[in-house]
Amino acid sequence: MQQVGTNECVGSIEIAPGGRMMKSIEPPRAGGHGSLPRRSWPEPPPDRPTLKDRITPVGLLYCRKRTEHAVYVLIFGEMQMTVSQFARNITGVVALLTLTAVANAVSAGEKPVNTVGAQRTHLSFKVSNAAVQKLLPEGWEASPNDTGPSKDANLTVVFVDLLTVQNPDGSPGETFRVAGLAIPAKKKGTDATIPMVVGGFASSPSYVPGPYNAFALASAALDRHVHTDPAGKSNIEESWDFKADDGNAIQLQLQYVGGIATRSKSEALPHSAIKPGFYRIYRIDQAADVVRSTATGTDRVQKYAFKATGAKLAQIFDGSEQLISIVAIPFYTNQISLPEEVTQ
Repeated sequence: MQQVGTNECVGSIEIAPGGRMMKSIEPPRAGGHGSLPRRSWPEPPPDRPTLKDRITPVGLLYCRKRTEHAVYVLIFGEMQMTVSQFARNITGVVALLTLTAVANAVSAGEKPVNTVGAQRTHLSFKVSNAAVQKLLPEGWEASPNDTGPSKDANLTVVFVDLLTVQNPDGSPGETFRVAGLAIPAKKKGTDATIPMVVGGFASSPSYVPGPYNAFALASAALDRHVHTDPAGKSNIEESWDFKADDGNAIQLQLQYVGGIATRSKSEALPHSAIKPGFYRIYRIDQAADVVRSTATGTDRVQKYAFKATGAKLAQIFDGSEQLISIVAIPFYTNQISLPEEVTQ
């Protein structure tokens, strides 16, 4: 019995001994956990073996949207398989299950927004608790990171260069740049920590105030240079400059030696500080390079200058802030959707 699953679905498949096989997935169906239906197949010519006799339902995937996915195996004949052949078959089945289950999960109970590709840089700070609390809605409190390279940080400035945007119908969307402020927060009396978007800038009027009702329009200038020598050592320089008409501005000058980025997949539920009942679902695939971290002692930064000015930002960055980490994310994709009960 092979256990399979994703963030959305979990289940198992049974492999027939000695069989070389392929699998297919039935469309999701609602209901209980009864016997699996057999697929309807056209009758073959009388001189050929019946394909449907070799289709066998072997398991179910149970998904959080209360749908079931019937898993079928098609056995092509009895033959001996080596361990490596068996492993390759299992890997192919699990990969197809994962792709199908995720696609079905989004369509089952969520409303797709878009899929984006970007390069990002995150600066995580420890700032005044009083300043952070003023940015949060009633009934919420800061929940600083207690593990990882950003341990003890209670505010992150997220620089985003959107390189590609794909709408649900497959058409391209607008690209722009963002500098967002997010606080790890939790509702009082609960344990779940979520990123809460509390402010920031966007270079496009179409993203102002944006889905989180948090962004102001700003001019945005970005320069990024990467030099890699013959030995493979990379030196990266970034310059971000956001300026709003009201005098608020964020600027970053950064130079560092590139390291080995670590790929990870995760799901996040960013909430709006203005409308705390609103949130979106992020399914993220990224490669992150921790450039500086007080928690791990990492520091490959050669030049760093960060400046936040203006009446709003001065309340947060008053000179007492402490930089906890810098994380460069050269590869970032995000499938964004809305939960069924939330409207944008």
